Amino acid sequence: MKFISIDNIENNSRIKEFFKNELKISNINEVYTYYKEESNKLCIVVKNGKIVGLIGISIVKNKIIIKHIAVEKNMQRTRLGENIVKKLLIDYPSFYIEAETDKDSVGFYRYLDFQITSLGEKYPGVTRYKCILKPS
Repeated sequence: MKFISIDNIENNSRIKEFFKNELKISNINEVYTYYKEESNKLCIVVKNGKIVGLIGISIVKNKIIIKHIAVEKNMQRTRLGENIVKKLLIDYPSFYIEAETDKDSVGFYRYLDFQITSLGEKYPGVTRYKCILKPS
């Protein structure tokens, strides 16, 4: 398995499809613009030549904010998501890691020892959670 940093996603149809299929993001132009900024980084995970996961982050001072994290459906429950977060811990050992998520994914962050705080209903009927992992 390889972690590959991506500088430009505009001409990469495989990454576009991953965003559409796994993250359900239809307006890919916003994603292009977001990852052109220097403080934002995108990394894909490749296994046997196929994209099986990705993580998009924003780096702000001593904090990493996870903006996107996804694992291909058939790779879920294989600890790939956990390994992606562990890679962040290796690459940025003195940084806080923060994510905002919904009830479907909050268990993933809880399992990884993130501190969970409910943000309440940010959208009608949708409770959001802030997840923070302090550096060791």
